Amino acid sequence: MMTPARLSRLCVCLFLMSLGCYRAPARTHPLPGALQATTERSVREAASAALATFNADGIGIEQFRPDTGLVESAWFDVSRLETGAIDYPPDERIVRFRFLATADTTGGPTMIYLEVVQPAVDPLGGRRRERVAPRDHPAMDVARRLMDRLAQRLGR
Repeated sequence: MMTPARLSRLCVCLFLMSLGCYRAPARTHPLPGALQATTERSVREAASAALATFNADGIGIEQFRPDTGLVESAWFDVSRLETGAIDYPPDERIVRFRFLATADTTGGPTMIYLEVVQPAVDPLGGRRRERVAPRDHPAMDVARRLMDRLAQRLGR
């Protein structure tokens, strides 16, 4: 039989384990500075095309939610895809690409966005957060090439 103390410890352990599994809900709006375009394809088709485009460059995927139009890469060193990034400090070469597709509720074209973010540290708590990569960052060159190839996949 389980004692109240053991049951309490078990509940605390299960709660702490569940925190590690929590994933914040996906945003449906892009960050400032995201590359953007339009397509006549559906949100699901655009997300599938983005997934194929990321996969073609060997970019690892952390999230793929075709119904909500989200494709998010894992964190990686962009110097693997852009040789000009090798001159950057190692911590500034780490990026993530996030693709978002949103349907126009009035029947217009689907908006597609590609964000380039870098990890940031919150000076107050040391918690990892994200910041938008600067426009002149080498990862933005990679993002532009990805958007061009994505447009080709989507038939524009």
